[in-house]
Amino acid sequence: DRNHLQSRTELGRLLSKQPGRQAEAEQCFREAMRIDRNHLQSRTELGRLLSKQPGRQAEAEQCFREAMRIDRNHLQSRTELGRLLSKQPGRQDEAEQCFRKVIEIEKENIPARRELAKLYVSQNRLQETKKLYAEILRLKPNDRWALDGLERVKQLEQRK
Repeated sequence: DRNHLQSRTELGRLLSKQPGRQAEAEQCFREAMRIDRNHLQSRTELGRLLSKQPGRQAEAEQCFREAMRIDRNHLQSRTELGRLLSKQPGRQDEAEQCFRKVIEIEKENIPARRELAKLYVSQNRLQETKKLYAEILRLKPNDRWALDGLERVKQLEQRK
C-alpha cells in the first residue's frame, strides 16, 4: 500500500532525527523497502542514516549505489554518495565525480555545488572553490553560505 510506504518512510525520517531512535528509523526504512524494493526515498534515507553510524559506511554506500542502479539520475542518492565518499581517505576523486555528475544532470543544482566547494576547500583548491561560489551566487544571489565561503577563501589566500 502506497500510503503505508510513505508513512513508514516519513516516520523513519522523523525518528532518525531523534537521539537514540536510529534502530527504529532503520526498521521503518527497511519495512518501506520490503513493500517496494525500488522505493528510492526510503533507500536513500536508510543510506543517510547508516552513513552517520560508525562502521556502517559500506552499507550506506550500498544503499546509495542501489538507488542509483534503480534510477541512475537520482540526484539525492548521488549527492549523498559523494558526501560519504568525500569523508573517506583516497576517495575524493570519486566524490568529485558524483557531484559533477549531479551538476551535469541538473545544471542549476546548488547542493552538489556546495558539497563540491567543501571538497575543494579541504584540498586547498581555492580558485576552483571561488568559481563554485560564484556559480552559486549566480543561481541564488545573496546566498549567505556562498558569500561567507567566498570571504573565508579570500582570508585563506591572504595567509599564503
